Amino acid sequence: MRIDRRFKPEVAVSKRPAVPVLHHCRLDAEAGVIEATDGFLAVRVPAIIEEGDTTGVVPADALKLARTIGDKDDAVRLNCNGAVEVPGVASFERHTQQGFPNIPTAFDGLPQKAKITVGINAAILHQAAKALGTDQVRVEVFSQRHGIRVTPLHGLGGEAIVMPVKIGLDG
Repeated sequence: MRIDRRFKPEVAVSKRPAVPVLHHCRLDAEAGVIEATDGFLAVRVPAIIEEGDTTGVVPADALKLARTIGDKDDAVRLNCNGAVEVPGVASFERHTQQGFPNIPTAFDGLPQKAKITVGINAAILHQAAKALGTDQVRVEVFSQRHGIRVTPLHGLGGEAIVMPVKIGLDG
């Protein structure tokens, strides 16, 4: 299995001890994606499936290690079959995927077309949340041309405006 080095699905895994099944990513070899969730965030990124790769759990540590191998322009590569192997470096046990959430249903349940599509600089949205003293915000989008209102989710008061990022013609 190979993924573009810029994708980091392991960032989305859970660190909560109560849900160990979410401490790992999952390769869906049939769909050609690698998925991760912490229960609040779900991520899926394209993967190039290679001969012998099978659907199953991929330890986050295997992805982290594989990312340190090779040039910065190379794809991250793992062999995902009976175990997960960083070729020539290390092998990781493939834990059970029993209890791993059905992430495709979360994505498939979304409407096919968004009412409004805007680009947001995530770093600036994070900065706005920090300035408002919270990690949970309400985001109000009025149009593609106007600022996006950001307010604390739980009544702290205050507000911020984050300007949208221009989306290319294909987005």
